[in-house]
This record gives sequence, structure tokens and C-alpha cells, in this order.
Amino acid sequence: MPSWQRKRGKSVTFFPRKLIIDQRGNEVYTTDTENSITVTYTENWLRSSQAEVPGQQTIDIRRITVPATLPYDYVTVWARCTFPGSTETDSNVWDVDAPPALHYGTSQTRHWTVQIRRRPDLNG
Repeated sequence: MPSWQRKRGKSVTFFPRKLIIDQRGNEVYTTDTENSITVTYTENWLRSSQAEVPGQQTIDIRRITVPATLPYDYVTVWARCTFPGSTETDSNVWDVDAPPALHYGTSQTRHWTVQIRRRPDLNG
């Protein structure tokens, strides 16, 4: 039986990566902002450091658990996620920081573990 957090947890929206050709003819990955999937998740905070003087950067890193039904391109490096109430201009946009880990088990316990990092605040 799925845990209470995974059934009734908070929601996160993932944007997948897509392969494009840049102006030099190179194949590069970028975030596909036109497609998204919203799923429930649980989270563990890994580390955080607050900027105390100008020029320093605040770093927040979480590990979230999402259903295994989420396609790989939505949870791999170059994917992006946001939480409800945030937009692309907010500081609440997160990038997938490391390759995801798929944890096998029964259909109720199978899940992805994804490490995400908050994007720096563009407004200072």
C-alpha cells in the first residue's frame, strides 16, 4: 500500500528535456517548457546555505521521491520542476541536479528518487 505522503502529498510539475539543434549545428539538450506533468511527491532536504553578503549565492538542494510512472525524460538532467504558485521568473524553479535513481519493488513502492537544486534568484 502506498504511503500517505505519496498518495496525498504535495504536487510538483516537471518539464522534460528535449534534443534540439543549436545555431552551430550541434545537438544539445534543453528544457521543454511546452510539456509538463504534475505528480505528488515526498521530500528530504539534503543541504542548504544562505547567502550572507552580496555576491554569495543561496544554495538549496532537495531529494524528492516521485512515482515510477513518470517518464525518464521528465526526471533526468536538463529537466526542470516547479512547485504550485511559482512561475519561470520566480526563484522557485528547480533543476534536476543529478541522474535519477529508479527504485524497484511492487507497483505500490516503485519510485524515482530525484535530486533537485533551486535556481539562483535573478532579482538578487
